[in-house]
Amino acid sequence: KIGKHANTVELLAKVQGVPNGRLAVLLPLIPPSYETLGNPPNFDTCTRDNYSEQQTFHPQGAIRILRSLADISTHIHANGLSHGDLYAHNILVDLSIGDKPLTKLTDFGAASVLSRLTAEQAHLIERIEVRAMGCLIEELGQRLEGEGSAGVAAKLEALAAACTAVDTLSRPSFATLRSSLESLIEE
Repeated sequence: KIGKHANTVELLAKVQGVPNGRLAVLLPLIPPSYETLGNPPNFDTCTRDNYSEQQTFHPQGAIRILRSLADISTHIHANGLSHGDLYAHNILVDLSIGDKPLTKLTDFGAASVLSRLTAEQAHLIERIEVRAMGCLIEELGQRLEGEGSAGVAAKLEALAAACTAVDTLSRPSFATLRSSLESLIEE
Protein backbone atom coordinates (compact mmCIF):
# COMPACT_ATOMS: atom_id res chain seq x y z
CA LYS A 1 0.00 0.00 0.00
CA ILE A 2 2.95 2.33 0.53
CA GLY A 3 4.16 2.05 -3.03
CA LYS A 4 7.78 2.45 -4.08
CA HIS A 5 9.93 5.14 -2.52
CA ALA A 6 13.70 5.56 -2.27
CA ASN A 7 13.53 6.14 1.49
CA THR A 8 12.00 2.84 2.49
CA VAL A 9 12.77 -0.84 1.98
CA GLU A 10 10.99 -2.27 -1.04
CA LEU A 11 8.77 -5.30 -0.52
CA LEU A 12 9.97 -7.97 -2.96
CA ALA A 13 7.34 -10.66 -2.46
CA LYS A 14 4.73 -12.14 -0.17
CA VAL A 15 5.73 -15.62 1.09
CA GLN A 16 3.17 -18.34 0.40
CA GLY A 17 2.49 -21.36 2.62
CA VAL A 18 3.55 -19.85 5.93
CA PRO A 19 2.45 -22.02 8.90
CA ASN A 20 -0.74 -20.99 10.72
CA GLY A 21 -1.67 -18.60 7.90
CA ARG A 22 0.78 -15.96 9.15
CA LEU A 23 1.95 -13.13 6.94
CA ALA A 24 5.56 -13.25 5.80
CA VAL A 25 7.29 -11.06 3.25
CA LEU A 26 10.59 -11.05 1.43
CA LEU A 27 12.72 -7.93 1.72
CA PRO A 28 16.05 -7.10 0.07
CA LEU A 29 19.31 -7.47 1.94
CA ILE A 30 20.29 -4.12 3.42
CA PRO A 31 23.95 -3.31 2.70
CA PRO A 32 26.21 -3.43 5.79
CA SER A 33 27.01 0.29 5.34
CA TYR A 34 23.56 1.06 6.83
CA GLU A 35 23.20 1.40 10.59
CA THR A 36 20.36 2.26 12.92
CA LEU A 37 20.10 6.01 13.48
CA GLY A 38 19.49 5.57 17.21
CA ASN A 39 18.73 2.98 19.86
CA PRO A 40 15.32 2.33 21.43
CA PRO A 41 14.29 4.15 24.63
CA ASN A 42 15.30 2.73 27.98
CA PHE A 43 13.95 3.19 31.50
CA ASP A 44 15.84 6.48 31.86
CA THR A 45 14.61 8.07 28.62
CA CYS A 46 11.16 6.39 28.49
CA THR A 47 9.88 7.97 25.28
CA ARG A 48 13.10 9.19 23.64
CA ASP A 49 15.57 7.14 21.68
CA ASN A 50 19.18 6.89 22.76
CA TYR A 51 22.28 7.81 20.80
CA SER A 52 25.87 6.95 21.57
CA GLU A 53 27.58 9.85 23.35
CA GLN A 54 29.99 10.32 20.47
CA GLN A 55 27.28 10.26 17.76
CA THR A 56 27.38 13.51 15.78
CA PHE A 57 26.10 14.58 12.39
CA HIS A 58 27.39 16.94 9.75
CA PRO A 59 24.84 19.82 9.62
CA GLN A 60 23.94 19.19 5.96
CA GLY A 61 23.86 15.45 6.60
CA ALA A 62 21.35 15.87 9.43
CA ILE A 63 19.16 18.09 7.26
CA ARG A 64 19.26 15.54 4.43
CA ILE A 65 18.28 12.70 6.79
CA LEU A 66 15.36 14.78 8.08
CA ARG A 67 14.33 15.88 4.58
CA SER A 68 14.32 12.21 3.47
CA LEU A 69 12.09 11.32 6.43
CA ALA A 70 9.72 14.20 5.66
CA ASP A 71 9.63 13.06 2.03
CA ILE A 72 8.77 9.42 2.80
CA SER A 73 6.24 10.55 5.43
CA THR A 74 4.58 12.84 2.88
CA HIS A 75 4.42 9.88 0.49
CA ILE A 76 2.99 7.53 3.13
CA HIS A 77 0.25 9.95 4.16
CA ALA A 78 -0.57 10.75 0.51
CA ASN A 79 -1.23 7.00 0.13
CA GLY A 80 -3.66 7.03 3.08
CA LEU A 81 -1.33 5.46 5.62
CA SER A 82 0.38 6.40 8.86
CA HIS A 83 3.73 4.91 9.96
CA GLY A 84 2.88 5.09 13.66
CA ASP A 85 6.42 4.60 14.99
CA LEU A 86 8.59 7.39 13.62
CA TYR A 87 11.62 7.05 15.90
CA ALA A 88 15.38 6.85 15.33
CA HIS A 89 15.50 3.12 16.10
CA ASN A 90 13.28 2.50 13.03
CA ILE A 91 15.50 4.49 10.67
CA LEU A 92 18.51 3.12 8.84
CA VAL A 93 21.19 5.50 7.59
CA ASP A 94 24.32 5.09 5.50
CA LEU A 95 26.62 7.75 6.93
CA SER A 96 29.63 6.69 4.85
CA ILE A 97 28.82 9.42 2.32
CA GLY A 98 29.44 12.22 4.83
CA ASP A 99 27.12 15.16 4.28
CA LYS A 100 24.83 13.19 1.90
CA PRO A 101 23.66 10.18 3.93
CA LEU A 102 21.17 7.68 2.58
CA THR A 103 18.07 7.09 4.70
CA LYS A 104 15.55 4.23 4.93
CA LEU A 105 12.43 4.27 7.12
CA THR A 106 11.69 0.74 8.34
CA ASP A 107 9.43 -1.19 10.74
CA PHE A 108 5.87 -0.62 9.65
CA GLY A 109 4.50 -2.80 12.46
CA ALA A 110 2.53 0.10 13.94
CA ALA A 111 1.30 1.43 10.58
CA SER A 112 -2.38 2.25 10.12
CA VAL A 113 -4.65 2.58 7.13
CA LEU A 114 -6.37 5.95 7.30
CA SER A 115 -9.05 5.34 4.64
CA ARG A 116 -11.81 4.83 7.21
CA LEU A 117 -11.13 8.19 8.79
CA THR A 118 -12.52 11.52 7.74
CA ALA A 119 -10.12 13.93 6.05
CA GLU A 120 -10.01 15.95 9.27
CA GLN A 121 -9.12 12.88 11.35
CA ALA A 122 -6.39 11.83 8.88
CA HIS A 123 -5.04 15.40 9.05
CA LEU A 124 -4.83 15.13 12.84
CA ILE A 125 -3.08 11.75 12.68
CA GLU A 126 -0.48 13.31 10.37
CA ARG A 127 0.07 16.13 12.87
CA ILE A 128 0.63 13.56 15.63
CA GLU A 129 3.35 11.97 13.51
CA VAL A 130 4.76 15.42 12.78
CA ARG A 131 5.24 15.75 16.55
CA ALA A 132 7.39 12.61 16.54
CA MET A 133 9.33 14.12 13.64
CA GLY A 134 9.84 17.24 15.76
CA CYS A 135 11.50 15.09 18.42
CA LEU A 136 13.83 13.63 15.76
CA ILE A 137 14.65 17.12 14.51
CA GLU A 138 15.49 18.18 18.06
CA GLU A 139 17.63 15.09 18.69
CA LEU A 140 19.69 15.46 15.51
CA GLY A 141 19.98 19.23 15.99
CA GLN A 142 21.61 18.63 19.37
CA ARG A 143 24.25 16.38 17.80
CA LEU A 144 25.64 18.60 15.06
CA GLU A 145 29.35 19.00 14.55
CA GLY A 146 31.26 20.87 11.91
CA GLU A 147 31.12 24.13 10.00
CA GLY A 148 27.79 25.94 10.35
CA SER A 149 26.57 23.76 13.24
CA ALA A 150 25.35 26.61 15.45
CA GLY A 151 23.31 28.28 12.71
CA VAL A 152 21.75 25.02 11.52
CA ALA A 153 21.04 23.95 15.10
CA ALA A 154 19.11 27.19 15.70
CA LYS A 155 17.04 26.68 12.52
CA LEU A 156 16.33 23.04 13.42
CA GLU A 157 15.33 24.10 16.92
CA ALA A 158 12.73 26.47 15.43
CA LEU A 159 11.41 23.68 13.15
CA ALA A 160 11.25 21.26 16.10
CA ALA A 161 9.27 23.83 18.10
CA ALA A 162 6.75 24.20 15.24
CA CYS A 163 6.40 20.42 14.97
CA THR A 164 5.86 19.92 18.70
CA ALA A 165 3.52 22.88 19.24
CA VAL A 166 0.85 22.20 21.85
CA ASP A 167 -1.82 23.27 19.36
CA THR A 168 -1.91 20.19 17.14
CA LEU A 169 -3.62 22.04 14.28
CA SER A 170 -0.84 24.63 14.10
CA ARG A 171 1.83 21.98 13.36
CA PRO A 172 3.06 21.89 9.77
CA SER A 173 2.21 19.07 7.38
CA PHE A 174 4.99 16.73 6.25
CA ALA A 175 4.90 18.40 2.83
CA THR A 176 5.46 21.83 4.40
CA LEU A 177 8.19 20.40 6.60
CA ARG A 178 9.88 18.83 3.57
CA SER A 179 9.87 22.23 1.83
CA SER A 180 11.37 23.91 4.88
CA LEU A 181 14.14 21.32 5.09
CA GLU A 182 14.77 21.59 1.35
CA SER A 183 15.25 25.34 1.79
CA LEU A 184 17.85 24.66 4.50
CA ILE A 185 19.78 22.40 2.13
CA GLU A 186 19.85 25.15 -0.50
CA GLU A 187 21.16 27.81 1.92
